[in-house]
Amino acid sequence: SSVIWLDLETPLKPGEQMTLSLDYSFPVTNMSFGTRISYSFSDSFNKNPVYGLGNFYPILAGRIDGEWDTSPDIPGGECFYSPCADYHAVVRVPQGWQVIGSGEEKQTGTEGDTDIWEVDAENVRDMALAAAAELQMSEKETAGVTVRSWYYANHETEGQVMQEAAANAVEAYSAFYGEFPYDSLDCVETGLFPGGMEYPQLVFIGE
Repeated sequence: SSVIWLDLETPLKPGEQMTLSLDYSFPVTNMSFGTRISYSFSDSFNKNPVYGLGNFYPILAGRIDGEWDTSPDIPGGECFYSPCADYHAVVRVPQGWQVIGSGEEKQTGTEGDTDIWEVDAENVRDMALAAAAELQMSEKETAGVTVRSWYYANHETEGQVMQEAAANAVEAYSAFYGEFPYDSLDCVETGLFPGGMEYPQLVFIGE
């Protein structure tokens, strides 16, 4: 990870607010970019891509005892965190694609051959997104939570196992630790090579 320092021409006073815009881009062209961004295919003919985007955007560093936390990245470790916040994402994908994200997602429009989706996540530590040309979906209601499993068409058996494991986890953790604080949980098969990675309301499962 990297840290970008921005010196303001006029420092903010306590209680003041500002809006900061940052343009950036990166390619996702191989099976795995780092450990949390993946690109794979849902069939053997390389026609139906699946993108998994985790930790793909800049976040404001945490503040501890009046100082910004700029701890360096530690390869292979859980070495970063972010405070809870509300997120809103606008996603443009080829027409007919499905967008799956932390929070609630809905298609809000079409421009030419592009579909526009919006994803809203409230009170989460971070947001992740998946976009796919073709995935199968199965859902189950448990402990007041809609659990969805998204999987490659030729992995139906594994997709059902994934759904059952997720539903059992929601039931067990709800019984031992308290209710799941969100309405839904999505588990998505992607090309993520470590096996799996968790995000609020969204879990990436390796092929």
